[in-house]
Amino acid sequence: MNRKYSIFITYKHRKPNVVKSISEITSSMIGSLVVVKGIVIKTDEVKPRLSIGTFTCDICGCENYMEIMNDKFTPMHTCQSKKCRENNVSGKLTFLPKHSRFMPSQEIKIQEVPEQLRQGNIPRNMKLILTETNIKKAYPGDIIEIQGVVLPKRKESPAFDQDIMFDSCM
Repeated sequence: MNRKYSIFITYKHRKPNVVKSISEITSSMIGSLVVVKGIVIKTDEVKPRLSIGTFTCDICGCENYMEIMNDKFTPMHTCQSKKCRENNVSGKLTFLPKHSRFMPSQEIKIQEVPEQLRQGNIPRNMKLILTETNIKKAYPGDIIEIQGVVLPKRKESPAFDQDIMFDSCM
């Protein structure tokens, strides 16, 4: 099993032009580390987020581990143990929540601060997903500078399954 570590990097001396407004975030910045300034307009409650799912096989009894990278995942259906593969059998896998790893997660929404707006423009907003030690640090009304990686997030659309539109989030 591969382990994934979260690394937090902070910079003490930043140039003011490095801090971006939400409207300056473009599709070319997806996967890039950026610093964004905004005002918190909404915070959700802290929820457990599955990071490593544990499944047990009802035939051989082996535990199977699955690293969860997205918001949605498909549970494992076939046992990955050597015993089941050699016997060409596929036992039913049962999810074990007590043996799985969860991490605290919180979604917040930020909006451009007034001094970043040009006259007559509507403020843009962005969703942020906070994990581990970053949760419960910001509340509605707080002006924050946050550093993170810009990620694409598929827009949920009931009309189309394979929509090509994405939102950005950090």
